[in-house]
Amino acid sequence: IMRGDDGFGPMVYDLLAARAGKNFLPLNGGELPENFTAKIKAFAPDYLLIADAAHTSDEDSSCGLTVLGENDIGGAALSTHALPLDVMIKFIKQDLPDLQIFLNAAPAKNTAFGARPSPQIKTAAKEAAAAIINLL
Repeated sequence: IMRGDDGFGPMVYDLLAARAGKNFLPLNGGELPENFTAKIKAFAPDYLLIADAAHTSDEDSSCGLTVLGENDIGGAALSTHALPLDVMIKFIKQDLPDLQIFLNAAPAKNTAFGARPSPQIKTAAKEAAAAIINLL
């Protein structure tokens, strides 16, 4: 959240944390989502949805949300993280080969340290959380 629009994932987590249960485990990966791979593997879900700010176009909806399948998740060109998400995904899939992974990406306009999240990213987080709640 201290890096403006890069706070998309933590904002989605904040909106979903209270819904955690036997079949749903929201995690706040923050700037280091790779630190949560052990928890993901231990939970052994059928689906993993990563909510993250990314370098995308914002043409797909009013808030710019894009849902990508794991084969469409690129490396450093897409992610705002030091470790590309596709590397993390390959690591998780070693133990959970049948896991279906999706990225719910919102366009990161400003990720400078100390920047505030944009109104668009706040809207995107609310829309993403609402869509996930509907799927539950």
